[in-house]
Amino acid sequence: MQKRFIFPLLALMMALVGAVFWVGRSSAATGCFSDTNNHWAESFICWMKTNNISTGYPDGTFKPENAITRAETSALLKKLFDMMLTSSQTQANAAETNAKNYADSLVNVPPSNGLIYVTTDSSAWLLANENQSGSIILKREKSFLTVANTTSNAVNTTLVMPVSLPTALYGKSLQLVGAEVCYSASLSYYLKAVEIVVTVNNTGIGSIPSSNQYSDLITHIDTSCNYYTFPTPVLLSAENSAAIYVTYTIFGTYQAFLGRTTFVLQPTSTDAILPSVAPENSIMLENSDMQSTSPQP
Repeated sequence: MQKRFIFPLLALMMALVGAVFWVGRSSAATGCFSDTNNHWAESFICWMKTNNISTGYPDGTFKPENAITRAETSALLKKLFDMMLTSSQTQANAAETNAKNYADSLVNVPPSNGLIYVTTDSSAWLLANENQSGSIILKREKSFLTVANTTSNAVNTTLVMPVSLPTALYGKSLQLVGAEVCYSASLSYYLKAVEIVVTVNNTGIGSIPSSNQYSDLITHIDTSCNYYTFPTPVLLSAENSAAIYVTYTIFGTYQAFLGRTTFVLQPTSTDAILPSVAPENSIMLENSDMQSTSPQP
């Protein structure tokens, strides 16, 4: 004969304390057994039935005030703990999936979102014609370049800023959509032309590259940062380079001023490819001990 004992004082409380966490998250069902209506533990009892922890008696009753056997207590607790374990595992799997999805979102950057800005400061401006080095003096300040005419005559001078542009991001080609040029001009030193040249050399070193030239031939006598957009975005490859040319007319001993430039790039969905000269000329590097080749005292 199985020994019977009073359940509500200890074992039932252990089961229901664990269950209360789920009861608070789900709707409290009622009317699940014919003899539990308005019982103080009705919501807990119905929750246990909903989750197949206790199915009651064949006659549709639960008999909440009856004592139960140790075996019945063990069965209830086992079902409850199994459900808790399953729920914990489900939550852990969901957390792992969310973490993986977040990591994937960082790796798989959308190829068409966002702009990339490549800024070069004023110190990169150079005289396009070195023969003018006697009549034009460049003085590099903190945030701008001074272009000074040392003669008493009007001098036309062209300056160039070569720019190294990234051509791919995350395996996708970039395209050039615009460029901003900052300058100062007036009636005494006016800006005659701004030209942006994008060069491509896909036939190897020593060959004549091809280029696309985009020009602003309007005379400027103001101080501004003008943003230029390309008629059609320029799809870049590893063979591309770019440069900005500005032409000033400077009268007498006046001086002009040039600031930064900023190129604006945009990702594309086009797969990036290696330079056309790379595959047939690739050389496999070998590991070497740098210390063994360093000069010895």
